[in-house]
Amino acid sequence: MVKKTVAKECSVDLVCFFQEKRGKESISWARQLAMYLCLEFKLGSQEEVAERFGRNRTNLVYVQKIIATQLEMFDLKSRLRNEQLFKCRRLIQEHPVFEYARLSPPQLISQPVSA
Repeated sequence: MVKKTVAKECSVDLVCFFQEKRGKESISWARQLAMYLCLEFKLGSQEEVAERFGRNRTNLVYVQKIIATQLEMFDLKSRLRNEQLFKCRRLIQEHPVFEYARLSPPQLISQPVSA
């Protein structure tokens, strides 16, 4: 779901996330953004997330540094990328899959997870 959301918002083909080569900058950015969001939403360990994208854990550490740096920059390119990040984050948070995660702890205990 994260990959599809990011691919759509960044206007790249989902298949491009799995290319061995870095590819164009727009594809690299989309892949980095998707990897970062997977970590942010705790959709696996660093190793698991990296493996899903055909990368290794060190690539993921690099992605975390790149995104952190990106958030601190204020040039036009950075602002556009930050807008993409925030929009993707919001779309993912609003997805029904994450409804369970938004419940408070007492609700988590009393309500079963819907499939």
